[in-house]
Amino acid sequence: ELMQFATMCAKKRKDFRQHEFPLQMKGFCTLCMFDAVTVEGEEAFVLWFTLLFSESHHVKTFADYPGVAFCSRDAAHTVHEVLQIDDNYGYDVQRFFDLC
Repeated sequence: ELMQFATMCAKKRKDFRQHEFPLQMKGFCTLCMFDAVTVEGEEAFVLWFTLLFSESHHVKTFADYPGVAFCSRDAAHTVHEVLQIDDNYGYDVQRFFDLC
């Protein structure tokens, strides 16, 4: 997937002006994700997103909460940064972690 993304970025670099490239790519990727969610469904997107952040961080389950996987603080911090939770919603890392 990383190689496919790099190839797509190289192709799109020709389509967008240099000073607009980061913003245009962000918009393009947002539309691609929206298309994937509407075609494959919200649950498929949530599963993909969860797997993306749980691969490098271990999840833990507890008998008292069957079917619920708990992520590490590091994983929650990474999600907080990637989704820009503080900027977009005003939740600092600790407040966001408390919600997780």
